[in-house]
Amino acid sequence: MKLSICLALSLSIFPVFSQQAEPQVANIFVSPDGNDENSGLESAPKASVNGALRTLRALRQEGELTEEFQVNVWLRSGRYRVEETVTLRAGDSGTAEKPFRIAAWPNEKVVFDGREPIERSLFAPVEDSATLERLAETARGEVLVAEIPEGDLHRLLALPESQVSFGSRMLQIARYPDLGFATFAKVLKKDSRIANEVGTREEPKGATVTLNPAVPKEWAAEVKTSEKARLSGYITETWAKGSFVIADMDGSNGAITMRDATGYGLPRPHGSRAFLENVLPALDRPGEWFYDVAARKLFLWPPTDLAQDEVIGVWAGTDAFTINGASHVKIENIAFENFGGRPNGSGVLNIRSGTDNLVAGCRIQNVAAPMTAFNITGGVRNRILGCDIFDVANASRLNGGSYNAEGFTAGENTIENCHFTQIYSTDFYGKVCGMGGAGNVFRNNLVHNHNGQIVTIAGVEHLVEKNEVFNTGIEEGDGGAFYQGAMMSSWGNTFRHNFFHHIMCVPKMYTRAAIFSDDGDCGDHVIGNVFYKAGEGFKTNTGSGHLAEDNITIKGIHAFQFLSGRSESRYQRYTGFLEDNPTSSEKENLIGKMLKVIGTEGWEEGAKTENWHHYVSPFWQERYPRMKSLFATWQKEKRIRVLNEVRNNHAFGFGDRNPHAIPEFTKQSGNTSRRSLSIFKDPDKLNFAYKRKRPSWAPDIPFAEIGIYQDPYRPEVPDKDRYREAVAEFWEKETSAPPREYVVKEVNQRSYFNTGKLVLGLLDEE
Repeated sequence: MKLSICLALSLSIFPVFSQQAEPQVANIFVSPDGNDENSGLESAPKASVNGALRTLRALRQEGELTEEFQVNVWLRSGRYRVEETVTLRAGDSGTAEKPFRIAAWPNEKVVFDGREPIERSLFAPVEDSATLERLAETARGEVLVAEIPEGDLHRLLALPESQVSFGSRMLQIARYPDLGFATFAKVLKKDSRIANEVGTREEPKGATVTLNPAVPKEWAAEVKTSEKARLSGYITETWAKGSFVIADMDGSNGAITMRDATGYGLPRPHGSRAFLENVLPALDRPGEWFYDVAARKLFLWPPTDLAQDEVIGVWAGTDAFTINGASHVKIENIAFENFGGRPNGSGVLNIRSGTDNLVAGCRIQNVAAPMTAFNITGGVRNRILGCDIFDVANASRLNGGSYNAEGFTAGENTIENCHFTQIYSTDFYGKVCGMGGAGNVFRNNLVHNHNGQIVTIAGVEHLVEKNEVFNTGIEEGDGGAFYQGAMMSSWGNTFRHNFFHHIMCVPKMYTRAAIFSDDGDCGDHVIGNVFYKAGEGFKTNTGSGHLAEDNITIKGIHAFQFLSGRSESRYQRYTGFLEDNPTSSEKENLIGKMLKVIGTEGWEEGAKTENWHHYVSPFWQERYPRMKSLFATWQKEKRIRVLNEVRNNHAFGFGDRNPHAIPEFTKQSGNTSRRSLSIFKDPDKLNFAYKRKRPSWAPDIPFAEIGIYQDPYRPEVPDKDRYREAVAEFWEKETSAPPREYVVKEVNQRSYFNTGKLVLGLLDEE
């Protein structure tokens, strides 16, 4: 095929004016109805992006396609089955002036669909009396069943993490209770003393518990025979959801025995709570499903009537795109739906290496763990911009850049102007973003209606700014929306001009924070943020070297909470590793793990209790004078002193209560506590821009610039005043602090507000 074929339609896309030279543009078209043997003209499109790439690569090899050409792969509307990853290598690169674009044709809807479809003809109403008896009374006459043949569909549905969608809507695995958790009424038998020991159904190693509200005793046979039955929830840690295979259920008292031991042992001093999932009688409302592995039968209660062109299917599909060495590539305005069944490290969109690549204006919806929506694991100046990520358990990884004792190289990779929320999921637990490496950016994102520590941070010199975060960590104890822990080498991370609101804490659990530097993590800069009913605001656990300045905190539990305890014994534990096992990977070997990254040559043999701080790299001690002073103080006093600085921060609405929970030796200056919110534009709508000229004492926070914004990839944004007002009204009578007692119904009413549906509903209205 000659290049002239590809150029035939250039003028219809890029108008040429008489005074300009004809642009050199190569366009190849792709359509779900195409054929990879076609030319790629609009009238004869390819069937796949890989088909288009093969043609482009051949043209490059023949010398007909050079860097002077703007190359576009245009995707026409429709659904594309994802069966083969599109991998972009160095030879596929564009240039800064003429990037290689893979994009939806303007104003057309393109969906890459990973699901394995299930023939609609397989589904029929449940009619046999034996199966009807197994169903909840409300589900009889409503539930459909399909007998699944042996093969890929059965294999995918049998996976523990399998998920099903109905059209574009994810269905919820049948569970009890339908919302929230049941508490542990009693622990009748403790679990194995060996942490995480795996048992069998015949010889379980897990604990035996009863729940409140109790699982109906008549479900015992279903629970024991369901190969996918799990007890899931905050069972052994308040800060992490686990899922445990059920070995047995006693039909006389409803007691459930877990097959495997927990990590921390049961019973726990806090309130353990869980829900039962994957048993047929729990399928009792529209939008739920259950797969009977042994019988190969899929049951579902349709949430709505299924349109003729919509598909029922199980999430699957390989990675859609991987950029591995290519630069100046744009992937634009494509939707990706229904992915899963892939190993950890796999993502729908992946940037492994390369520079100045862009994924923009995409929607990624329905992705099951451990797969992610997208990963940036290397390269420089790569960006995810203006994307929507809905009903995804683990959304993204943001890495790139590196650091060592000699210094660091910034990745400058960025996630910006993206919207992360859950719409139909009620129990996905995972991260919005795991940041690592050095010098990456998470900016102007909207994150809400999510569980877990939504952004976890490791590495140095990252920038987290202008994000709006609310209604996160639902039902989770401890932790924070943004979390970093157990890394003394993690310095220079900046949290600037973010708006955190409505981080609602749970009864009988450790309180949560907007930003939490845990387990000795050091060296954060928290500047110019607004915290409203955001739990502890900025919280540390034996962390030092932090600077918090120019923040505004309104009606939280505390503005700052700095936990400090057992400083001498903690120091002895830390330095003890240097004497006995300096390269240990154990959590409390914080000094040794730091020196492994930023220690000077010979630290493994030379660093001891009396001299370890001299082995910390001069580069980092000079870059961060607080580090040098901090480590010298620890060395001199032989204890872990929590030495932080808090200056020019302003708290509102705490009355006579002290807004700060910080040690007396924390350096403080210029902090105030005030009652009136009159300086702000509209507190009822959570608009904390200044009403008039900024008071001289008030920090300069660009409040109007926080959150998602309009750009070419996001032409519409939800009305911030409207959804913020609705959120504020929902929790108007609630404080961020937890109530005294854990009452299931009250916790559900307090904790579960689907702000995903709220915000998207307002956008639909507009």
